[in-house]
Amino acid sequence: MLRIPGPMCGSILGDDWIDPGTMARSRMVSRVEQLDKSPTVAFAPQYLKPQERDLLTVLDDAGITNVTERAMFLAQVAHESKDFRKLRENMNYSAARLLAVFPKRFKSLKDAEEVVKQGFDAIAERIYGGRKDLGNVEKGDGARYIGRGYIHLTGRSNYMNAGQALGLDLVHHPELAENPNTAARIAVWFWQRDPRLGSRARARSVSGVTRIVNGGLNGLADRKRRFKQYLEILDTDNSDETAGSSSPLP
Repeated sequence: MLRIPGPMCGSILGDDWIDPGTMARSRMVSRVEQLDKSPTVAFAPQYLKPQERDLLTVLDDAGITNVTERAMFLAQVAHESKDFRKLRENMNYSAARLLAVFPKRFKSLKDAEEVVKQGFDAIAERIYGGRKDLGNVEKGDGARYIGRGYIHLTGRSNYMNAGQALGLDLVHHPELAENPNTAARIAVWFWQRDPRLGSRARARSVSGVTRIVNGGLNGLADRKRRFKQYLEILDTDNSDETAGSSSPLP
């Protein structure tokens, strides 16, 4: 998972995931400003959720001001974290679901049933333990470095790299990634470390961004829906971007 490209999480979790510059301007703009504004001018209406405003502030700190990119970022993060409510990966799998989602990690349904009986750590260790692509080389790393935060920070390597970049000891204190402020900073760090995310976001390629974030196209319809909503919430006049085209967002 050290490599770029590559998703933050170690697997496509989807519905099984149960898992702040300056403050973005919070005033409502006039219609004249709406028609005249540049697509790189960003502002946030007051009715955004606190977590969304915090994320926009971190984006400001990082110099990410393009409205379309910001809308894509929020859409991806909101989907991954179930509307910013779940910052820790859930391991409440049934044996059948484990076998279906992680067929290479379990020999049979009976094998999955035995692991489920052993509980959270055993399930996490079986899914992530020993995975060199995640930097999980020590016993217990699988359970210690489960997915946390808004964007599924998973694996020792990702915790180490994010911690070094942000000045946090995430290796010894991985639970810090569950703090909303830290989760926001990690999400923006992840976004910036792969320049394809910004370029694909500005090009409105929901599928292109999703493949990097998720490792596949899980939840694509919901991500598209959220992207359109955030474009409206951030008050972007994107009619010129879509005029003459009836094709869906890619």
